[in-house]
Amino acid sequence: MRIFQAALEHFQVRPAAAAMVGDLLQTDVLGANQMGIYSIWITRRSQVMEEGELGIQPQAVVTALNQIPSLLVEVERDLTEGFV
Repeated sequence: MRIFQAALEHFQVRPAAAAMVGDLLQTDVLGANQMGIYSIWITRRSQVMEEGELGIQPQAVVTALNQIPSLLVEVERDLTEGFV
């Protein structure tokens, strides 16, 4: 979790205003979740399980990096409208 804290401090961002994209549930997604950072699991190199089978729940799942910009626009819109 130190790497997440260091990144937040470096960019002077609150956890609630940050998003993390990672391909490893055990380290990337879990660490982000524990820090209160929005977690995005990219599954381009992962064997995808059914959502109910995941022990660690990302807040979003994408299959390619080019899906992230529109996802973040949607998340930001939902946050400003109070839906997340």
